[in-house]
Amino acid sequence: MRFLEQIAGYFHNRDKSAIGELCFIFPNRRSGIFFRKYLSDRVEKPLFSPAIFTVKDMVTTLSGKREADKIELLFDLYDIYSRVIEKPESFDDFIYWGEIILNDFNETDKYLADAKKLFSNVKDLKDIDSDYSFLTQKQLKAVKTFWEGFLPEGESSNKRNFRLTWEILSPLYDGFRERLLNKGAGYEGLLYREVALNSHLLEPLREYKKVIFVGFNALNECEKRIFKGIQKMGIADFYWDYDSQLLRDAGNRASYFMSYNLTNFPSLHDIDISSKSQPQIEIIGVASSVVQTKIAGEILKEIEGTTDNAVILPDESLLMPMLNSVPPNIELINITMGYPLNGTPLFSLIKLITEMEWGPRGLYYKKVLPLLKHSYVKSVAGAEAREILNRIVKESTIYIP
Repeated sequence: MRFLEQIAGYFHNRDKSAIGELCFIFPNRRSGIFFRKYLSDRVEKPLFSPAIFTVKDMVTTLSGKREADKIELLFDLYDIYSRVIEKPESFDDFIYWGEIILNDFNETDKYLADAKKLFSNVKDLKDIDSDYSFLTQKQLKAVKTFWEGFLPEGESSNKRNFRLTWEILSPLYDGFRERLLNKGAGYEGLLYREVALNSHLLEPLREYKKVIFVGFNALNECEKRIFKGIQKMGIADFYWDYDSQLLRDAGNRASYFMSYNLTNFPSLHDIDISSKSQPQIEIIGVASSVVQTKIAGEILKEIEGTTDNAVILPDESLLMPMLNSVPPNIELINITMGYPLNGTPLFSLIKLITEMEWGPRGLYYKKVLPLLKHSYVKSVAGAEAREILNRIVKESTIYIP
């Protein structure tokens, strides 16, 4: 029996109709969805469902603020950046750095780091990294044989801008946080930090008989403090999916998290989550990454397309080949992954259109053929596209009017 199925079964059998007084917290949405499914499979008569949240949703609700989307965050960050630096670069040039800075700020808050000291240390470190005055010309030349182009002589504009970015991190962080808090918004790490450092924000959870955390592993500092705060309120319970012998091996780094979690956040009830079966693993060698999707499609033909099966891709670029390899007997698919816009058929269609250049005699045929063969064009005007394509090929037309 699966871990989530065992948890659902235990609490349903123990609390029965009173299970609606409980709140279950999961590390992600998928866990909550499957937990709800396993719980509903056991229900024989109507009852109130327990509250089911992801830890992120719980923190956002408790913070009383909304999570801003990345575009809004980048614009706000750029506005503050433009105020704290003398000669700001354009927004287009800033976006790349902006996303890196957002990630850094997010991790800083999630791990409750002292931002002022952290960014001060980072600035000092970058100053040391950027200062090569202690090297003789001969030493500098020797080092540059390893890092050609990385150690420019003198103070280039790129080098100055790079160092300036590190110097403004602390005021940028302070100004950015203040801007977001005044708007009643925040990024994920900021919301986590607010809840972790303000224990009174946890009080709304007292409406539940118990708040049960299920299936977590490596916790950040904010999560540890939030969990301990709810634990002190006397309403917390924790269950860990640590059945694997590999996780119990002291020589395995993953066992560090297991030991810490079991010691600091023990379960109130002894639920046997051990599994008697061993995983069966088959390794198949293939010539290319796309061939993996073809073989996966053949395997899917032999099994039922239910929620008991999953395909895990090593690379998001394989999503489209995988979808094209799914056999027709599988009608419904749940995709849980991101996909770059520049890998979509829509992007390729727009790219083909924008690259068309009108000459005095019309369009060059090599720009037209890919457009007529495009999947979206074929789906909307397949017969017309095929007729034009055949005429171009038959008549060997070079320029299309």
